[in-house]
Amino acid sequence: MIELKVVSTQKVIFEKEVEMAVLPGTEGDFAAMPGHSPFISSLRPGQMVIMANNKVEESFFVSGGLVMLKEKVCEVLVDQIISPAFLVALSIEVILAACSAAELSKMHP
Repeated sequence: MIELKVVSTQKVIFEKEVEMAVLPGTEGDFAAMPGHSPFISSLRPGQMVIMANNKVEESFFVSGGLVMLKEKVCEVLVDQIISPAFLVALSIEVILAACSAAELSKMHP
C-alpha cells in the first residue's frame, strides 16, 4: 500500500492508503505503487484512477498538476479535480440546454 495525498492550492482533497494510483503524466500514464522508483512529474489533463483489490475503486478527471513519488508516499498537487459523476451531470445539463434552445428556435425562427 502507498499513502496517496491529493491536494489543491486551497485544501487537502483526500488522503488515504491505496493499492495503486494510475496518473496521467505528461510523458504518458504511470502507476504509483509500492516499490516504484522515486520521481517527480508534471501531469497533463486526464483520468486519475485509484485501484483496490485489482479493481477501480475511484476515478477522477484532473486538469493538470504535479506529482512526487517517494518510498510509500505519492503526493499529487492538482490544478482542478472533478468526479466523473459531476461531469455526467454537467453534460446532461448542457445537452438539455441545447435541446431547449433548439426547440425555442423552431418555435420562433
